[in-house]
Amino acid sequence: MAADASGEIRRYSIDTSALIDAWSIVYTLKCFPSFWECIDDLIRQGVIRAAFEVKAELIKQRDEVEKELLNQYEEDKKAKQKAEGDIYRWFSSKDEFFVRRTQDIATYSSEIINRFGRQLIRPTATRTVADPYVIALARADNRIVVTQEKPKDRKVNIPSVCQYYGIRCIDLHRFANEQDWCI
Repeated sequence: MAADASGEIRRYSIDTSALIDAWSIVYTLKCFPSFWECIDDLIRQGVIRAAFEVKAELIKQRDEVEKELLNQYEEDKKAKQKAEGDIYRWFSSKDEFFVRRTQDIATYSSEIINRFGRQLIRPTATRTVADPYVIALARADNRIVVTQEKPKDRKVNIPSVCQYYGIRCIDLHRFANEQDWCI
């Protein structure tokens, strides 16, 4: 487990984009099974968590993600059959990973929504709106946000809202580096 300069264990709030990118693009189970074993360890230790709303996004996006993943296994029928169930089975078996809304998370997410509203949550979005809850979980539990969203000029997104609240925000590669993982 990674610690900061004061020796305190770093804890993380992970966004849907980081989970999906890790699973289907960056650290696929087929090529990087040890990454997912390390994630499991961090989940058991309480180091990494996701807002419950992330689980709702994963469920909504399950079909899209599985199609993307299955395309990677087009040539290998056994791997393809295994992959069909793995992604949802992995996410759905991690109940301790998903944090239900506490009073602090509700308060902070309401504040974020009131402050940034439609700029952060697009009314045309086809998925649920986990972003404020990812940030609220980080704020409530003094966690670092892990997302694949990138800061953009004049665009409200997870990195810009984290910056506004003084919450550290990193991507998957920095997260893995902070864990000193050699995968």
